Amino acid sequence: MAIAVEPVYASEHSDPRVWQYVFVYHVTIENVGGDTAQLFWRHWLIHDLVAGDHEVEGEGVVGESPVLGPGDSHRYHSFCVLRGPTGHMEGVLPLPAARRVRVSGPDPALPLPRAPRGRGHPVQLARAPRRMAEPMHRALWARNAGLAEACLRSRFVRGLADGTLAPEAFRRYVAQDAFFLRAFFSAYALAAARASERIEVARRLHALMQGVLDELELHRAYAERLEIDLEDVTPNAAAKGYTDFLARTAWHAGVGEILAAMTPCMRLYAWLGRRLSRGDHEGNPYREWIETYASDEFEVLAAELEGLLDELAADIPAPAEAAYAEAMRHELAFFEAFADG
Repeated sequence: MAIAVEPVYASEHSDPRVWQYVFVYHVTIENVGGDTAQLFWRHWLIHDLVAGDHEVEGEGVVGESPVLGPGDSHRYHSFCVLRGPTGHMEGVLPLPAARRVRVSGPDPALPLPRAPRGRGHPVQLARAPRRMAEPMHRALWARNAGLAEACLRSRFVRGLADGTLAPEAFRRYVAQDAFFLRAFFSAYALAAARASERIEVARRLHALMQGVLDELELHRAYAERLEIDLEDVTPNAAAKGYTDFLARTAWHAGVGEILAAMTPCMRLYAWLGRRLSRGDHEGNPYREWIETYASDEFEVLAAELEGLLDELAADIPAPAEAAYAEAMRHELAFFEAFADG
Protein backbone atom coordinates (compact mmCIF):
# COMPACT_ATOMS: atom_id res chain seq x y z
CA MET A 1 0.00 0.00 0.00
CA ALA A 2 1.14 3.53 -0.78
CA ILE A 3 -0.06 6.37 1.41
CA ALA A 4 0.04 10.07 0.56
CA VAL A 5 -1.04 12.66 3.13
CA GLU A 6 -1.46 16.41 2.58
CA PRO A 7 -2.04 18.54 5.72
CA VAL A 8 -3.48 22.08 5.44
CA TYR A 9 -3.99 24.73 8.11
CA ALA A 10 -7.68 25.78 8.09
CA SER A 11 -7.51 29.42 9.13
CA GLU A 12 -11.22 29.98 8.50
CA HIS A 13 -12.11 27.44 11.23
CA SER A 14 -9.35 28.42 13.66
CA ASP A 15 -9.34 30.95 16.47
CA PRO A 16 -5.94 31.51 18.11
CA ARG A 17 -7.61 33.70 20.76
CA VAL A 18 -9.10 30.54 22.31
CA TRP A 19 -6.16 28.23 21.46
CA GLN A 20 -8.02 26.58 18.59
CA TYR A 21 -5.92 25.61 15.57
CA VAL A 22 -7.68 23.43 12.99
CA PHE A 23 -5.71 21.33 10.51
CA VAL A 24 -7.36 19.47 7.63
CA TYR A 25 -5.57 16.48 6.15
CA HIS A 26 -6.23 14.72 2.84
CA VAL A 27 -5.24 11.06 2.75
CA THR A 28 -4.89 8.95 -0.40
CA ILE A 29 -4.47 5.18 -0.02
CA GLU A 30 -3.38 3.27 -3.13
CA ASN A 31 -3.11 -0.50 -3.47
CA VAL A 32 0.14 -1.03 -5.35
CA GLY A 33 0.27 -4.75 -4.53
CA GLY A 34 -1.34 -7.78 -6.07
CA ASP A 35 -3.91 -8.62 -3.37
CA THR A 36 -7.29 -7.13 -2.51
CA ALA A 37 -7.46 -5.61 0.97
CA GLN A 38 -10.05 -3.85 3.10
CA LEU A 39 -9.43 -1.14 5.66
CA PHE A 40 -11.31 -1.93 8.87
CA TRP A 41 -9.60 0.30 11.46
CA ARG A 42 -7.46 3.38 11.84
CA HIS A 43 -5.31 4.59 14.72
CA TRP A 44 -3.79 8.07 14.84
CA LEU A 45 -1.48 9.46 17.50
CA ILE A 46 -1.67 13.26 17.47
CA HIS A 47 1.20 15.18 19.06
CA ASP A 48 0.10 18.63 20.25
CA LEU A 49 3.02 20.68 21.54
CA VAL A 50 0.75 22.53 23.97
CA ALA A 51 -1.91 20.01 25.06
CA GLY A 52 0.22 16.86 24.78
CA ASP A 53 -0.58 13.62 22.96
CA HIS A 54 -3.96 12.12 22.28
CA GLU A 55 -5.13 9.16 20.25
CA VAL A 56 -7.89 8.76 17.68
CA GLU A 57 -9.01 5.30 16.66
CA GLY A 58 -12.13 3.64 15.33
CA GLU A 59 -13.69 1.63 12.56
CA GLY A 60 -12.78 2.48 8.98
CA VAL A 61 -12.06 6.04 7.89
CA VAL A 62 -14.75 8.73 8.04
CA GLY A 63 -17.43 6.07 8.39
CA GLU A 64 -16.23 3.93 5.48
CA SER A 65 -14.32 0.64 5.18
CA PRO A 66 -13.06 0.76 1.58
CA VAL A 67 -12.15 -2.39 -0.31
CA LEU A 68 -9.11 -1.82 -2.51
CA GLY A 69 -8.27 -4.18 -5.32
CA PRO A 70 -4.91 -4.07 -7.08
CA GLY A 71 -4.49 -0.60 -8.56
CA ASP A 72 -7.45 0.88 -6.66
CA SER A 73 -7.17 4.00 -4.53
CA HIS A 74 -9.30 5.70 -1.88
CA ARG A 75 -9.13 9.35 -0.84
CA TYR A 76 -10.67 10.84 2.28
CA HIS A 77 -10.54 14.06 4.24
CA SER A 78 -10.56 14.66 7.98
CA PHE A 79 -9.18 17.15 10.48
CA CYS A 80 -7.77 17.62 13.96
CA VAL A 81 -7.93 20.50 16.43
CA LEU A 82 -4.75 21.48 18.27
CA ARG A 83 -4.17 23.86 21.16
CA GLY A 84 -0.86 25.01 19.66
CA PRO A 85 0.01 26.36 16.19
CA THR A 86 1.96 23.29 15.14
CA GLY A 87 2.33 19.57 15.86
CA HIS A 88 2.52 16.26 14.04
CA MET A 89 0.59 13.03 13.56
CA GLU A 90 1.46 9.41 12.99
CA GLY A 91 -0.77 6.42 12.57
CA VAL A 92 -1.38 2.82 11.59
CA LEU A 93 -4.02 1.40 9.26
CA PRO A 94 -4.43 -2.32 10.09
CA LEU A 95 -5.33 -4.55 7.13
CA PRO A 96 -6.36 -8.25 6.92
CA ALA A 97 -3.85 -11.02 7.52
CA ALA A 98 -1.95 -8.83 10.01
CA ARG A 99 -0.73 -6.59 7.20
CA ARG A 100 -0.23 -3.03 8.45
CA VAL A 101 0.35 0.20 6.62
CA ARG A 102 2.16 2.86 8.61
CA VAL A 103 1.21 6.41 7.77
CA SER A 104 4.16 8.64 8.35
CA GLY A 105 6.39 11.35 7.06
CA PRO A 106 10.12 11.00 6.80
CA ASP A 107 10.84 11.69 10.49
CA PRO A 108 8.67 9.27 10.84
CA ALA A 109 5.69 11.57 11.45
CA LEU A 110 3.31 13.74 9.48
CA PRO A 111 4.30 17.31 10.32
CA LEU A 112 1.41 19.74 10.43
CA PRO A 113 2.15 23.14 8.89
CA ARG A 114 2.71 25.93 11.38
CA ALA A 115 -0.29 28.16 11.90
CA PRO A 116 0.21 31.93 12.12
CA ARG A 117 0.97 32.84 15.71
CA GLY A 118 -1.72 34.62 17.68
CA ARG A 119 -0.77 37.28 20.20
CA GLY A 120 -0.33 36.13 23.77
CA HIS A 121 0.02 32.42 22.99
CA PRO A 122 3.62 31.31 23.59
CA VAL A 123 4.23 27.66 22.79
CA GLN A 124 6.37 25.64 25.17
CA LEU A 125 8.18 22.79 23.49
CA ALA A 126 7.75 20.16 26.18
CA ARG A 127 8.25 16.43 25.80
CA ALA A 128 4.79 14.86 25.93
CA PRO A 129 4.12 11.26 26.96
CA ARG A 130 4.26 8.80 24.09
CA ARG A 131 0.84 7.30 24.79
CA MET A 132 -2.08 8.37 26.95
CA ALA A 133 -5.10 6.63 28.38
CA GLU A 134 -8.32 6.83 26.39
CA PRO A 135 -9.77 10.37 26.63
CA MET A 136 -12.81 10.71 28.87
CA HIS A 137 -15.07 11.95 26.07
CA ARG A 138 -14.30 8.89 23.93
CA ALA A 139 -14.87 6.46 26.81
CA LEU A 140 -18.20 8.06 27.74
CA TRP A 141 -19.40 8.07 24.14
CA ALA A 142 -18.50 4.39 23.78
CA ARG A 143 -20.37 3.51 26.99
CA ASN A 144 -23.48 5.23 25.65
CA ALA A 145 -23.25 3.95 22.08
CA GLY A 146 -26.48 1.98 22.51
CA LEU A 147 -28.42 5.19 23.25
CA ALA A 148 -26.83 6.90 20.25
CA GLU A 149 -27.89 4.01 18.00
CA ALA A 150 -31.41 4.18 19.45
CA CYS A 151 -31.54 7.88 18.54
CA LEU A 152 -30.40 7.05 15.01
CA ARG A 153 -33.14 4.42 14.71
CA SER A 154 -35.85 6.67 16.16
CA ARG A 155 -38.78 7.40 13.89
CA PHE A 156 -38.00 11.11 13.99
CA VAL A 157 -34.38 10.76 12.84
CA ARG A 158 -35.27 8.16 10.22
CA GLY A 159 -37.87 10.61 8.90
CA LEU A 160 -35.22 13.32 8.64
CA ALA A 161 -32.89 10.90 6.85
CA ASP A 162 -35.31 9.89 4.09
CA GLY A 163 -37.38 13.08 4.00
CA THR A 164 -40.62 11.41 5.09
CA LEU A 165 -40.95 13.20 8.43
CA ALA A 166 -44.32 14.95 8.60
CA PRO A 167 -43.93 18.75 8.32
CA GLU A 168 -46.00 19.23 11.48
CA ALA A 169 -43.63 16.96 13.43
CA PHE A 170 -40.66 19.03 12.27
CA ARG A 171 -42.56 22.21 13.14
CA ARG A 172 -43.09 20.97 16.70
CA TYR A 173 -39.45 19.87 16.90
CA VAL A 174 -38.16 23.32 15.89
CA ALA A 175 -40.24 25.00 18.61
CA GLN A 176 -39.16 22.55 21.32
CA ASP A 177 -35.51 22.58 20.24
CA ALA A 178 -35.41 26.38 20.31
CA PHE A 179 -36.75 26.23 23.87
CA PHE A 180 -34.04 23.72 24.72
CA LEU A 181 -31.25 25.78 23.09
CA ARG A 182 -32.03 28.75 25.31
CA ALA A 183 -31.50 26.53 28.34
CA PHE A 184 -28.34 25.13 26.76
CA PHE A 185 -27.01 28.66 26.27
CA SER A 186 -27.75 29.46 29.93
CA ALA A 187 -25.86 26.36 31.05
CA TYR A 188 -22.82 27.53 29.07
CA ALA A 189 -23.13 30.94 30.70
CA LEU A 190 -23.21 29.46 34.20
CA ALA A 191 -20.23 27.23 33.39
CA ALA A 192 -18.32 30.28 32.11
CA ALA A 193 -19.17 32.19 35.29
CA ARG A 194 -17.84 29.34 37.41
CA ALA A 195 -14.66 29.34 35.32
CA SER A 196 -14.18 33.11 35.48
CA GLU A 197 -10.80 32.74 37.18
CA ARG A 198 -9.54 30.59 34.32
CA ILE A 199 -9.54 33.10 31.49
CA GLU A 200 -8.72 30.71 28.64
CA VAL A 201 -11.46 28.30 29.71
CA ALA A 202 -13.95 31.16 29.95
CA ARG A 203 -12.97 32.36 26.48
CA ARG A 204 -13.45 28.92 25.00
CA LEU A 205 -16.87 28.62 26.63
CA HIS A 206 -17.90 32.00 25.26
CA ALA A 207 -16.87 30.83 21.77
CA LEU A 208 -19.13 27.79 22.22
CA MET A 209 -21.95 30.08 23.33
CA GLN A 210 -21.67 31.82 19.96
CA GLY A 211 -22.27 28.44 18.34
CA VAL A 212 -25.58 28.15 20.22
CA LEU A 213 -26.57 31.64 19.05
CA ASP A 214 -25.84 30.56 15.48
CA GLU A 215 -28.12 27.54 15.96
CA LEU A 216 -30.86 29.78 17.32
CA GLU A 217 -30.56 31.94 14.21
CA LEU A 218 -31.14 28.82 12.10
CA HIS A 219 -34.22 28.04 14.20
CA ARG A 220 -35.49 31.58 13.74
CA ALA A 221 -35.19 31.10 9.98
CA TYR A 222 -37.14 27.85 10.27
CA ALA A 223 -39.71 29.61 12.46
CA GLU A 224 -40.30 32.34 9.87
CA ARG A 225 -40.92 29.78 7.13
CA LEU A 226 -43.06 27.54 9.33
CA GLU A 227 -44.92 30.39 11.09
CA ILE A 228 -43.78 29.45 14.60
CA ASP A 229 -43.81 31.95 17.44
CA LEU A 230 -40.64 31.05 19.31
CA GLU A 231 -41.54 33.46 22.10
CA ASP A 232 -44.65 31.45 22.94
CA VAL A 233 -43.47 27.85 23.26
CA THR A 234 -44.85 25.56 25.95
CA PRO A 235 -42.28 22.81 26.57
CA ASN A 236 -43.42 19.24 26.22
CA ALA A 237 -42.57 16.71 28.92
CA ALA A 238 -39.31 15.65 27.24
CA ALA A 239 -38.05 19.20 26.72
CA LYS A 240 -38.99 20.21 30.26
CA GLY A 241 -37.30 17.14 31.72
CA TYR A 242 -34.12 17.83 29.76
CA THR A 243 -33.97 21.56 30.52
CA ASP A 244 -34.75 20.99 34.20
CA PHE A 245 -31.83 18.54 34.33
CA LEU A 246 -29.52 21.07 32.66
CA ALA A 247 -30.60 23.89 34.97
CA ARG A 248 -30.23 21.75 38.08
CA THR A 249 -26.75 20.66 37.03
CA ALA A 250 -25.64 24.14 35.97
CA TRP A 251 -26.75 25.74 39.24
CA HIS A 252 -25.51 23.09 41.66
CA ALA A 253 -22.54 21.28 40.04
CA GLY A 254 -19.00 22.23 39.12
CA VAL A 255 -17.80 23.12 35.64
CA GLY A 256 -16.67 19.57 34.78
CA GLU A 257 -20.02 18.03 35.61
CA ILE A 258 -21.88 20.79 33.73
CA LEU A 259 -19.85 20.03 30.62
CA ALA A 260 -20.50 16.31 31.04
CA ALA A 261 -24.23 17.11 30.93
CA MET A 262 -23.81 19.22 27.79
CA THR A 263 -21.33 17.25 25.69
CA PRO A 264 -23.75 14.46 24.61
CA CYS A 265 -25.99 16.92 22.77
CA MET A 266 -23.13 18.30 20.67
CA ARG A 267 -21.45 14.97 19.95
CA LEU A 268 -24.76 13.21 19.18
CA TYR A 269 -25.90 15.86 16.68
CA ALA A 270 -22.49 15.89 14.96
CA TRP A 271 -22.59 12.09 14.76
CA LEU A 272 -26.17 12.02 13.46
CA GLY A 273 -25.39 14.67 10.89
CA ARG A 274 -22.44 12.68 9.56
CA ARG A 275 -24.43 9.44 9.49
CA LEU A 276 -27.39 11.01 7.69
CA SER A 277 -25.15 12.82 5.19
CA ARG A 278 -23.91 9.53 3.76
CA GLY A 279 -27.11 9.02 1.78
CA ASP A 280 -28.51 10.96 -1.16
CA HIS A 281 -30.38 13.94 0.31
CA GLU A 282 -30.41 16.16 -2.77
CA GLY A 283 -34.21 16.49 -2.77
CA ASN A 284 -34.69 15.98 0.96
CA PRO A 285 -36.77 18.78 2.55
CA TYR A 286 -34.58 18.43 5.65
CA ARG A 287 -31.31 18.76 3.74
CA GLU A 288 -30.42 22.00 5.56
CA TRP A 289 -30.73 20.29 8.96
CA ILE A 290 -28.55 17.38 7.82
CA GLU A 291 -25.86 19.61 6.29
CA THR A 292 -25.76 21.90 9.34
CA TYR A 293 -24.94 19.11 11.75
CA ALA A 294 -22.72 17.23 9.28
CA SER A 295 -20.59 20.32 8.72
CA ASP A 296 -16.96 20.69 9.71
CA GLU A 297 -17.92 23.83 11.62
CA PHE A 298 -20.25 21.92 13.92
CA GLU A 299 -17.74 19.08 14.36
CA VAL A 300 -15.16 21.63 15.51
CA LEU A 301 -17.59 22.90 18.17
CA ALA A 302 -18.33 19.36 19.37
CA ALA A 303 -14.62 18.52 19.53
CA GLU A 304 -13.90 21.73 21.44
CA LEU A 305 -16.52 20.87 24.08
CA GLU A 306 -15.12 17.34 24.35
CA GLY A 307 -11.66 18.80 24.89
CA LEU A 308 -12.95 20.95 27.72
CA LEU A 309 -14.69 17.93 29.24
CA ASP A 310 -11.43 15.97 29.19
CA GLU A 311 -9.60 18.82 30.90
CA LEU A 312 -12.15 19.81 33.53
CA ALA A 313 -13.86 16.56 34.49
CA ALA A 314 -10.82 14.28 34.78
CA ASP A 315 -10.95 14.36 38.58
CA ILE A 316 -14.70 13.57 38.83
CA PRO A 317 -15.14 10.47 36.65
CA ALA A 318 -18.20 9.08 38.47
CA PRO A 319 -20.35 12.28 38.47
CA ALA A 320 -19.28 12.99 34.89
CA GLU A 321 -20.28 9.52 33.75
CA ALA A 322 -23.67 9.82 35.48
CA ALA A 323 -24.37 13.26 33.99
CA TYR A 324 -23.32 12.14 30.51
CA ALA A 325 -25.55 9.06 30.62
CA GLU A 326 -28.53 11.02 31.89
CA ALA A 327 -28.14 13.59 29.12
CA MET A 328 -28.06 10.81 26.52
CA ARG A 329 -31.29 9.38 27.93
CA HIS A 330 -32.88 12.82 27.66
CA GLU A 331 -31.71 13.08 24.03
CA LEU A 332 -33.47 9.85 23.16
CA ALA A 333 -36.64 10.91 24.99
CA PHE A 334 -36.55 14.24 23.15
CA PHE A 335 -36.51 12.52 19.74
CA GLU A 336 -39.13 9.99 20.74
CA ALA A 337 -41.50 12.80 21.69
CA PHE A 338 -42.06 13.33 17.94
CA ALA A 339 -42.59 9.64 17.10
CA ASP A 340 -46.28 10.19 16.30
CA GLY A 341 -45.56 12.40 13.35
